[in-house]
Amino acid sequence: MDFHFTEKAPHETGFSEFYDVEIAPVFRNMEATRSEAIEKNRRTLILLGAAVFLFSCAAGVKVHPAFALVPLFFGGCLALVLYQDRGKHVQKELTRLLRPMLCRFLGQMTFHETVPAHYLPLDRLRQLGLLPRSDRTSLDLSVSGTWQNVKYKMTKARCVDTHKDHNDRQRHTTLFRGVVLEIDCPTNMPLVVFTRDFGESLNKLYYWAGRAHLPEHKLDLQDDRLEQIFEVYTDNPDAAAEVLGAQFAQILVDLAQEHQAGKRYVAAAFEGRKFYLALSLPHDLLNLNVAQQPLNTCNGKLRAALADLVVPRRVIDALTGA
Repeated sequence: MDFHFTEKAPHETGFSEFYDVEIAPVFRNMEATRSEAIEKNRRTLILLGAAVFLFSCAAGVKVHPAFALVPLFFGGCLALVLYQDRGKHVQKELTRLLRPMLCRFLGQMTFHETVPAHYLPLDRLRQLGLLPRSDRTSLDLSVSGTWQNVKYKMTKARCVDTHKDHNDRQRHTTLFRGVVLEIDCPTNMPLVVFTRDFGESLNKLYYWAGRAHLPEHKLDLQDDRLEQIFEVYTDNPDAAAEVLGAQFAQILVDLAQEHQAGKRYVAAAFEGRKFYLALSLPHDLLNLNVAQQPLNTCNGKLRAALADLVVPRRVIDALTGA
């Protein structure tokens, strides 16, 4: 089985060699284990299917034809659980190994499997509208690092609301799933909040609802691209206008075009010595679910994970004008 990686993006430069030396040996060792787990799961499902068929026939003949559906239902549920569980051990081990390895390749960053309490100012992020108010906000993992001598943290976040439906059953609704970036600023910044442009009427309602925490001045961005995507509020229009250079405007536009569609959005804020960015993602941060396919065919997952890891660098380059 051939293992190789073809570099496409600038941040992937040198990764083909790193892949050959660091990742390919791990994949070769794990491929046999993965294939064995998949094959064992396949044999188990075949035996389960045969057993369910026999029980279904017996129930239909000896009890009642309708009872033939009972083994089929429970057998189908068990088969689904077994199928989804295949390769779970291999997947867990690969994820544990690959995430720190990718961070080590890019350098100047550290992967954190768990996030300590008070890692981010969640209450303040909710007040500013970067995160929705919800019953539960979970922070699952994080990457911290330095780029251009600027410190940053990128943290996986999920906001979930709980409610009861008309049958009094508990339901969960995900209001936000993505990442929150916290980036250090070299100097104190004016308070500037970028919110999603919902249209004239809803923008007024949004500001009315959050007026206790949003800055009082609406900023004219002087940039048609930004005006179509964001509403911006600040407590110091003159200072804010100096902060928002063309390169910073471009990175916000790029991120919004990549991720702001339907329920996804980009929201950002400067405050004091910090810049915050909440970015909805169509996938989990550093999603390396590769165990369901031959390991020499999962380069797309590695490429996507590397792209996730350089998002803070793109933002910092825009902020610093690099």
